[in-house]
Amino acid sequence: MTNKQKTDAAPALGYASSHEVLRLSAKRYDQSPYLSKYMVDDAVFGLYANRFYPLSLNGDPVAEYWKLRREAMLYDVPEKPLEISGPDALELLERVFTRKISGLKQWRARYAIACTPQGKILMDGVLIKLDDDRYWYVQANGEFQSWLLAHSAGLDVRVHDPKSWVLQIQGPKSLEILDAATEGNLPDDFNYFHAKMFNFGGQDLLVTRTGWTGEMGFEVYSTPETDHLALWDHLIEHGQPFGMISGSLESMGIRRIEAGILDNGTDIDPTMTPFEAGLGMFVNFKKESFVGRDALQAADRTRLLFGLVCESGIPGAGFEVHQNGAKVGQMTTGGWSPTLEKGIGYVRFQQPADHPEGWLSQTVTLVDRDGERHAAQVVLLPFYDEEKRIPKGLAETTKIEKEYIAENRPEENKYVVDLGDNKEAYLTYRVHDGALHILHTEVPAELRGGGYGKILMEAALTKIEEDYSRVVPLCSYARIYMMRNKQWAHLQED
Repeated sequence: MTNKQKTDAAPALGYASSHEVLRLSAKRYDQSPYLSKYMVDDAVFGLYANRFYPLSLNGDPVAEYWKLRREAMLYDVPEKPLEISGPDALELLERVFTRKISGLKQWRARYAIACTPQGKILMDGVLIKLDDDRYWYVQANGEFQSWLLAHSAGLDVRVHDPKSWVLQIQGPKSLEILDAATEGNLPDDFNYFHAKMFNFGGQDLLVTRTGWTGEMGFEVYSTPETDHLALWDHLIEHGQPFGMISGSLESMGIRRIEAGILDNGTDIDPTMTPFEAGLGMFVNFKKESFVGRDALQAADRTRLLFGLVCESGIPGAGFEVHQNGAKVGQMTTGGWSPTLEKGIGYVRFQQPADHPEGWLSQTVTLVDRDGERHAAQVVLLPFYDEEKRIPKGLAETTKIEKEYIAENRPEENKYVVDLGDNKEAYLTYRVHDGALHILHTEVPAELRGGGYGKILMEAALTKIEEDYSRVVPLCSYARIYMMRNKQWAHLQED
């Protein structure tokens, strides 16, 4: 199947269409104050944190995806802030979250997980410190307010819903839009995971340099007093000169998969530990006490949630993953990646692999909804931009046009690419039985995530092909790169 054919087929099994659609009353659920600004016939809504959100608005998800990657998108998102305030607010947060909170500075944000006493994931979200005794926790899907109240016994603390609705503007033009919408009041030091109050056409609102796309962007938090429709119009007016449009979360959904962002309730839930989800770095055992600490200390540290790349099929939620004829896992989400031009998704394995190298880099079989079987590769998350250089504003998202040439240094067993400014990328190798074995790849730390790993591999393989007919990629990056880029498959043939 050609790339063009795959691209055309992608919307037929996209992020939204991988789930069935039901009719549901809005009774007991909240509708967005921005709804009238984008409502269309045949809109499809999802339900998240008891809030409806636009999952599909009859737009072109691929076109909106590229808007997100190249310019900017405005999204009405359902995430729900909770306010925790009072003299003992910090003590309550230290009780329920698995990482240390006391070091969080005012007007900063931090990702935080809450676990059950059994060490399973209950909630994840972003905590924002607004004052010494006042925080907002922007929670994911699920009930969390009652959990906080249940653990507040004996504390002088208030937990309540501030009735805030959130808009996200995401994409490489997002900060230019923020500067324009606030009359040039964007400070130079408004960095990733920072928070600040901004004035939008006379309305003072909280903004954070966060998002759910893996792109550069920000989020705007309303209050009950906000004129929501005026805010929407103000953002559209100042965003349109930069190419911004509004859209459903379908384009956001596939981009968050590429970025390795997990969704509470689908990718992670109260049946798995942070270690199984690959979130062990957010568990701090230097804290003397938090809910689930004892269980987590005794827990298996094996990771069970991985990325999956499929050349011939498009993964979807619920698809089975097999190996050696037996089911070994299931997809939690999936879709077509326009950037990678492949089907991608997350696979949750039922148990640790029975081979010493684990699940990473294993070839498995994806079984689609029609029973068709497709070879797929297990990879680490995210699928690209591991160091989050894009949302931090440190990486260019446009293609690098300069031609790079690799130099073979046989005395060092290296292929070296000069990147300019006295910086080099290289791969090391050894030759065995007439084949070149790639042992290691290295890109300068300050350039990682900017596409230079790909530059190294392309330039080196072009040169290697002149001298060798067979390549054995022993390092994981080279192996995954050659697996994803089939133009080099002939070099791996026996």
